Amino acid sequence: MLNLLRKLFRRGNDLPPVALVALETTPRFLSRAQIATAVSKAIGADFSVESVIEEAPEKHRFTVEGYVFTFVSRFGPYIPKNRAPHKDLRLQAVLDRHESALLLDVWEAPEGRHREESTDLMGRILIEVADETTVGVFCFHTQRLNPLDETLTELFREGRASEAMETYTADGVSTLPADDVRMTEAIAEARRRWPEFVEAFQTRSAPDSGYGIKAPFEQGDRVEHLWIEVNRVDAAGATGKVVSRPIALARPRYGDEVTVAANEVTDWAFQDGERTGGSFSDAIVRKAL
Repeated sequence: MLNLLRKLFRRGNDLPPVALVALETTPRFLSRAQIATAVSKAIGADFSVESVIEEAPEKHRFTVEGYVFTFVSRFGPYIPKNRAPHKDLRLQAVLDRHESALLLDVWEAPEGRHREESTDLMGRILIEVADETTVGVFCFHTQRLNPLDETLTELFREGRASEAMETYTADGVSTLPADDVRMTEAIAEARRRWPEFVEAFQTRSAPDSGYGIKAPFEQGDRVEHLWIEVNRVDAAGATGKVVSRPIALARPRYGDEVTVAANEVTDWAFQDGERTGGSFSDAIVRKAL
């Protein structure tokens, strides 16, 4: 994809792009005031509207901490729609839904610094202009696409965009045949070893230790396996909050409380201090991506 995007978005001065791109469902222009407000929140200090230069209705230039940035509103899909489908269904949903983009580019860096070093600052700025129309973020210089969710938002606001855009921050979602032997065996093992999970939960070191299960939810002919952060576990099953974002299901939603019977669980995992366990299907899903 890198070579294709370089050809499509080649710069007049041939600088390789260093940019974060917000993928949007609806085209929108940013005003000077919106950009100034976003920068103010990002740096924790007042940034005046006069410091934002409007070069065109869709393009603004500004300088922060010695880095020269532009915000550009792009109408039309940023990533071509005719590319091969992505193996990760969550990322494919981002690609399908996006119809426009907001490009935050860095053109110059302070003396002795590299433009890529502004990524954390760019993330803090970009997240402050993101809204309900923003479905994902693409980092040009790392070639990483991530859905916009609570995890990515938190990492950007903490100034950890470099870290976030070097990896995949959401849980991967792939399509596997219902009779996939590897997955069938992983599910069987998770259910057979359910008592281990129950014992681990009941002897957990703290109430907020990380314990989760995965379970299937259906809507018509659509089945999605979602992770649930549990707060009650026993031999019969578990109750907790959905922490995966469904792709096509109307219910349950992220944050909903659900109860799952032990014989419906398709995976479980925990990390409690140095103790870890489960995650039988994770390697299979990631290999399919």
